[in-house]
Amino acid sequence: MSTTNLPDPDPPASVPSPETGPAIPLWGIISLITGGLIALMLIGAGTLYMAYEHPSTATPLTTAGAVVGGIVTVVAAIAAVITIIRR
Repeated sequence: MSTTNLPDPDPPASVPSPETGPAIPLWGIISLITGGLIALMLIGAGTLYMAYEHPSTATPLTTAGAVVGGIVTVVAAIAAVITIIRR
């Protein structure tokens, strides 16, 4: 008498892999920080030049530089936190 192997009605459940989005690579973080530093240095150099040549524009330019620097710093910090969380 021959027997046939029937397929198992309940196959073993596969372990689902966690869905992870593309993490920001290390070079991305380094690029953000480097770009932010270069932008701050250029803004600082421009502010020094304008303050020397045109003293009345020193305060508005310094304020604008601080705002741009703050935005770049916040973006870099958020990117760093996201990278650390996804590891």
